[in-house]
Amino acid sequence: NRRNMTGKTISIAALLSAMSISLMAQHVVEQWHPVDISFESSEAYANPFQNVELSASFTGPGGMILTVPGFYKGGNTWMVRFSPVRPGNWKYTNISNDAQLNNKTGTVTCVGNTQANVHGRLMVDPSNKHHFKYEDGTRFFLMGCEIDWLALIEMQDPDLSKTKQIIDMYARQGFNTVLMNAYAYDTRWRIRKTENDDWGPPLKHPWPGPHSNHDFSRLDTAYWNHFDKVLGYLFEKGMVAYIYFKVYKKLVNWPIRGSRNDELFFSSIVARYQAYPGIIWSFAKESYYEPEHAYIHKMLDLIEEKDTYGRLRTTHDDNGRGED
Repeated sequence: NRRNMTGKTISIAALLSAMSISLMAQHVVEQWHPVDISFESSEAYANPFQNVELSASFTGPGGMILTVPGFYKGGNTWMVRFSPVRPGNWKYTNISNDAQLNNKTGTVTCVGNTQANVHGRLMVDPSNKHHFKYEDGTRFFLMGCEIDWLALIEMQDPDLSKTKQIIDMYARQGFNTVLMNAYAYDTRWRIRKTENDDWGPPLKHPWPGPHSNHDFSRLDTAYWNHFDKVLGYLFEKGMVAYIYFKVYKKLVNWPIRGSRNDELFFSSIVARYQAYPGIIWSFAKESYYEPEHAYIHKMLDLIEEKDTYGRLRTTHDDNGRGED
């Protein structure tokens, strides 16, 4: 304690507390819009993807609590991507095994949505299980186009010129959903790049290392930072992203099914993109090529466990095996 010029006692602890409150991270975002909240740690890790756990617990209006997993962004940066589902103040507290990331607090102020093509979570209509609707009650007829390689083209172009041109074209024609691969490598019928509009193999991969020898224990942040931009533009255009986690006919060198590295791939995608309201998770494209039914269910259960928002889950074309 110390005395000020008026003789009153000032608590240093109170001053520090007031400073802490004033420095608390604050964000303003519209309802159902993702906001990226970054955190820094100077700790050195052999593998930050495997060694660090991070999540943030958000408490909002009416005492609603959403606990959102974070992800490693690269360098010294970790991130939590959050979208508030109700207007008002949301206070968050981090949970992490890294002391510099743990117990960080802040506030997200949610204001009303002004974007005409954003309607909240896409879901099955509880009163009619064969219909879809959005969280705000808007009806939804799924009009999808399959642009499998959408996030894999122009990986050298930070402006996404060709990607945006393709998305804009489909949006103008009334499509509202894009079916897209989280990753694909190449096709057997057109090996390597055969023409300008042949987009495989992509310039970047989800994991570091060459195609024949990926390090599956970590992710390539440049690849996923590019993928972020594509998902952000789909959201801007009001398009639903139907994301295939796997594909079996595109010559991908995958992690061992069900392994820790495999779970890292699935969990990281869910952590990065669950905040977007227009999401459909699909275990795989042409999932009838996956012989282990138990594996399909295991990974769909993992998606459900990691997804705070409860986005729709399915799998593509299982030839009547009942997985859909």
